[in-house]
Amino acid sequence: TKIGSGEIPTDPMPMEACDMIVVLKDKKEWTSAKSFDELASKMGDTLAQLPGISIGFQFPVQMRFNELMTGARQDVVCKIYGENLDTLTYYAEKMGQIMGTIEGAKDVYVESMTGMPQAVIQYDRTAIAQYGVSIASINNIIETAFAGQLAGNLYEGEKKFGIKIQFKEDQIQSLNQLENLYIDTPNHGKIPLSVLANINTQNGVNQIQREGAQRRIIIGCNVRDRDIQSTVTELQEKVKLQMPLPEFYSIDYGGTFENLQAAKARLAIAVPVSLLLIFLLLYFAFGSVGQGILIYTAIPLAAVGGVFALWMSGMPFSISAGIGFIALFGVAVLNGIVLMGEFNRLEKEGWTDTWEIILEATKTRMRPVLMTATAASLGFIPMAISSGAGAEVQRPLAVVVIGGIITATILTLFVLPLLYAYYHKRKTMKVNLTKTLSVLIITMISAHSSMHAQVADNSLTQCLQWAAQSPPIQMALMDVEMADLNAGKKAFQNESNVFGEYGHVNSMALDYRLGMTQNFSAPSYYKGQKEIWKLEKGIANQQKKLTQEQIAASVAKTYRLVQVQQDLVQDWQKLISLSNEALTISEKQWKNGEINSIEWANVSQTHSRILMAHLDAKAALLEGQNMLNWWVSHQVQYPLPALDKLETFPIANAPLIVNEIMKNQIALHQSQVKMEKSKLIPNWNIGMSAMTIQGFQNVTGTDVYYNKGTWFPTINAGIQIPLPNGNQHKSIAIAQIKVKQQTALNDWQKSQLQNEINTRHEQDIMRVQLLNALSEKKSNTMDPSWNNWQSQWKSGNINVLQWSAQVSQWIDFIQTLQQTYTDCIENQYQLQMLQIHE
Repeated sequence: TKIGSGEIPTDPMPMEACDMIVVLKDKKEWTSAKSFDELASKMGDTLAQLPGISIGFQFPVQMRFNELMTGARQDVVCKIYGENLDTLTYYAEKMGQIMGTIEGAKDVYVESMTGMPQAVIQYDRTAIAQYGVSIASINNIIETAFAGQLAGNLYEGEKKFGIKIQFKEDQIQSLNQLENLYIDTPNHGKIPLSVLANINTQNGVNQIQREGAQRRIIIGCNVRDRDIQSTVTELQEKVKLQMPLPEFYSIDYGGTFENLQAAKARLAIAVPVSLLLIFLLLYFAFGSVGQGILIYTAIPLAAVGGVFALWMSGMPFSISAGIGFIALFGVAVLNGIVLMGEFNRLEKEGWTDTWEIILEATKTRMRPVLMTATAASLGFIPMAISSGAGAEVQRPLAVVVIGGIITATILTLFVLPLLYAYYHKRKTMKVNLTKTLSVLIITMISAHSSMHAQVADNSLTQCLQWAAQSPPIQMALMDVEMADLNAGKKAFQNESNVFGEYGHVNSMALDYRLGMTQNFSAPSYYKGQKEIWKLEKGIANQQKKLTQEQIAASVAKTYRLVQVQQDLVQDWQKLISLSNEALTISEKQWKNGEINSIEWANVSQTHSRILMAHLDAKAALLEGQNMLNWWVSHQVQYPLPALDKLETFPIANAPLIVNEIMKNQIALHQSQVKMEKSKLIPNWNIGMSAMTIQGFQNVTGTDVYYNKGTWFPTINAGIQIPLPNGNQHKSIAIAQIKVKQQTALNDWQKSQLQNEINTRHEQDIMRVQLLNALSEKKSNTMDPSWNNWQSQWKSGNINVLQWSAQVSQWIDFIQTLQQTYTDCIENQYQLQMLQIHE
């Protein structure tokens, strides 16, 4: 046991204060109590029988921390400030009585400012006058007797010592000795002090405590079986009703409650910041505010589970529990991230039905979700059931996390899929746009429609399907996907400014300042940005359709040119066979002298011409086949089916894609004009901050001391007004000129395209008619005429020169037919491209 003040004032305590260290046995050996609170209660009941003492029970480290932080040892410390000591004592005793009526308040302590016994001498002035004694001489004798007075000096060589006269210690031990102190009278007599004064003992002030340049007295208590917050709240309400203080007197509630308030002030900043950071990380992970909010719903239900677990365990809310909630929020979103990631993975793999995605994802991720929750819960169980040193800090944190994880897991497995289904409504079936466009283009280009159940590997339909998966179209689809993602972004992209300060912010003390400011633009700016993203998405979709139709048109053109070259190669091969026979016969006739050299040279020249045309046709066929393979990104099986009869290109069914792109581009420039105008509207910002102000502050006429644990919140707002320098008006004018420029360009292109379409349509009609006539002539007269000429030449009815002339005519006819086919197919291709661009 330690009692009294120490020689070195590192632990300044009054004389009557006593620290008694009780070393307890191991908890397993306890017989009459099961917890520290129960043990303290029973020990307090026993020691309460000792009169005149005030007892409190605490752990040594806890007591030392309370002393260092608040100057008192109790959990709850109330300090009354004022000037009059008697008034402070009165209100302290009254407040101690009120504190004793509060449930959970134990070991009530009222600081004693009196109790020091003092001898009080009251002079009888009548008796003093009767004996002719002066009060000064009486005081001199009393001072000499008890305190001593210097009567002279004693010299020893060069040393000098003072001579002090004073009673011996055994002569001033009681009140009777003071009463029997003799006083000299003027007539050289002596009378006792009791004749000249009334002497008695009274309790006087034993200490005067000051804080913040004010006198103060402390009333404290420990709190057991109840939380400190509600205990102090009830105490404040009762004190306000039952003990109104006079003017210039005030009460400050401190101790562990003061730490709680400071910690709550920090949590008021830490919890929102942690929640904001969690949401930002979710947004960065998924790139979607909606999915981030879906996962974020795990936090409130997890908090419900934490509160319910505290209630079931009978624990009050504490700072440890608050820290547990912060840890719980981070763990609660993990399972949501796991499940949402699986939802997104299935979507990317092509799953379209929402409920199938939900069922598959929950079935696949059931084990990871349960493993995450179980591992976290099992890890906190030892802390939740601990009862040793530090258990009062560990248990609330662990109980909150375990209870919150249970409810958060239920949310993840049951509630989150339902919210996802509500948020992510989709059609159960999708139409493959690429294939649909390909079929429409085939119908538009081809004069017939295939009715076969199966598509041949080298048909035009199959080639168009292959081309629909070509790299250019895939790149266009990626552009659409990027535009879709861009259109899904939120227009609100203003920066958030988070700042902190540390240093001499308000005074010479080192203070903190934390805050955040959010900037906002005008609503018209956000609206314009969303319109631009939406228009860009529409342009990307139109560009994708344009690319698909351009590729389809190119594939159809190349396919038909290959068909034409195939037929021409066959025609040249027939002519080669006739020419070989004629060359052999004419060579014999020339050697036998039946024909002259000119006739022989004529046949030989005609034969060489046919061979050269055949080689050109084969080269053109090979080039067309390679080009077709390149367009479809596939090895096509040759030969292709025979070419059908060409029909006039159907103008009425042509799409007008580029015209839509031009309209969207005009609307895009108009939206940019709106955005430039919105920049003339002032921007604004709003924010909040919190700071510490260490030192004394005047609060309703009373100086109150604030330390680092007290935070003062503020809210700020501002407006940013653009300077009228004319630059923004020039930007608006530039954007308006772009609108006019795009509009004029669109009108000019439409008129030019329409004129060219009409011209090419007339050419298409004439060329198709000519081509049909040439094709009919070829099919009706080519083979019979060749056989007829060959037989007449062999029989001698026509000579070599006549035969060569007839063959040359058919060579010219075939070349004309080839050029007509090529021109007709090319013209129809150009006509289709013009209508695509209309």
